[in-house]
Amino acid sequence: ALKISQGTAKITLTPSKITVKSGQKITLRAKVTDASGDRINREKVAFKLNGKTLKDNKGNTLYAKVVDGEAVLDYTIPSTYDAKTYNLTAVFGGGNYKQATATGKLTIEKKSVGINVTSITTKKGKTTVKAKIYDETGKLLVRNTKLAIKVNGKTVLTGVNSTKGIVDMSFITSLKPGLYELLLISGENGIYNAGKVTTVLKI
Repeated sequence: ALKISQGTAKITLTPSKITVKSGQKITLRAKVTDASGDRINREKVAFKLNGKTLKDNKGNTLYAKVVDGEAVLDYTIPSTYDAKTYNLTAVFGGGNYKQATATGKLTIEKKSVGINVTSITTKKGKTTVKAKIYDETGKLLVRNTKLAIKVNGKTVLTGVNSTKGIVDMSFITSLKPGLYELLLISGENGIYNAGKVTTVLKI
């Protein structure tokens, strides 16, 4: 029987370093050539982040067809991914060619946040603050953040969390009638930078 040996291929990531933010759409590219340096026009490439193959929402592996020596894959970084540097790997081969891999780095940066205070009410010495926290793209946060409130520079509430961008918390106030500066702070976590907003507390 005639045995055809697999060819040798070379794959490179272009670029090999990518910086993005979670929830952002990116384009992954890899160039694939044979042993002679000619562009390959068959097979497909899979991409991995920290060793995990990229998949679609249904759990199917995402492949990029190699056309004229290039594989291109549009991919949206999940909004729940932590901000850090990941190992990016492109894998080619398994058919007519021996497996070839290329490695690079994909860095996810933290997102900035904005806080919109929707209401502040005080009844019988109890103040309730309601707010919404959005990321820099205008979407509610996908991960809870630690909250703190200061009134005229004095911390009056800590140890509570926002719930996916929704703030609804209360604290006891024994302040005299008047206007006070209220500072609401949303703490930093694996996805978001810290954020804060200053508003007026009327007693």
